[in-house]
Amino acid sequence: MKIVRSALILLVSASLAGCASAATGASGRSANLITQQELMEMTSGLSAFQAVERLRPRWLGRQSASLQAASSAGVVVDGMTRGGLELLQGMRVENIAEMRYLPARDATNRYGSGYPAGVIEVVTRNAAGS
Repeated sequence: MKIVRSALILLVSASLAGCASAATGASGRSANLITQQELMEMTSGLSAFQAVERLRPRWLGRQSASLQAASSAGVVVDGMTRGGLELLQGMRVENIAEMRYLPARDATNRYGSGYPAGVIEVVTRNAAGS
C-alpha cells in the first residue's frame, strides 16, 4: 500500500509540474506577459511592435509581418488609447513597463466586441510610475 501511495504522489507531482511549465512555456516566461525585464534585455531603440514580433509573435495574429492584417490583435495603451498594431510601431521598448496579451474572449469581456484576435495591453512606464 505504501508503494502505491508513493507512486501516486509521484505521478500527481509530475503532472502538476508539467501543468506549471505549460503555463509559462519552456523558457519560464509567461506566454501572455512581456515584462519590463524582458524588454530591458532587448536592444534599445526597438519599437514595441519589434519586441512583440521577437518575443511573442503569436500575439500579432495570423500575418505578423503585416500591420494591416485582417485578423490582427487590437492594442490598448494605459487602458485608454485604443487602436491597431500601428500604435506599437510608434512606441519604444524603453518607455514600456509591461505588455499583456488578452485572448479574444477576455478582450471582449473587458473592451467589448471587435477584437477577434485579442488585445495587446500596454502599460507605459509613466502610467506604472516607473
